[in-house]
Amino acid sequence: MKLKTSILLLFGIMTTVISVGQNKLYVYETDNSMQSYLLTEIRKITFTDESMFINQLTEETASYPVGDIAYLSFTESTVSIPVFSTENVSVYPNPAGNEFTISHSGIVSELKVFDSQGRTILHEFPETEKIKIKSETFPTGIYLLQITSGNEKIVKKLIKN
Repeated sequence: MKLKTSILLLFGIMTTVISVGQNKLYVYETDNSMQSYLLTEIRKITFTDESMFINQLTEETASYPVGDIAYLSFTESTVSIPVFSTENVSVYPNPAGNEFTISHSGIVSELKVFDSQGRTILHEFPETEKIKIKSETFPTGIYLLQITSGNEKIVKKLIKN
């Protein structure tokens, strides 16, 4: 199914992130490269079927092919940058059918699933390391999964078949 070009409203994510002092967005690519952006410098994030665009206040636009994005992460950067290792969390199967599992090395205190228009379609407080999510009601498409554990937040891409 073809997704329409849409603005992914990350206000829910960014509001939560900013409120706990986290002020950077990190884009990790599948080739192990990483770019960071100050949240206060991001005007909007736009997705198409193929790409993610980060429009900055400086009028610059960064673009990433969706297939090249491994995950997005929000972290504190005031004194030191906590590194969120991809080994700490896994989401499988991905692409998912009717169910997917989230496994984290720590306790997941909150998780949210956002659709391509930035709407929250799932919000839970599991307080466990492993979570099974029924996704049979999710339409086919690309979703963002936000996982909170302690003061770490990570956003991973989830594909629903």
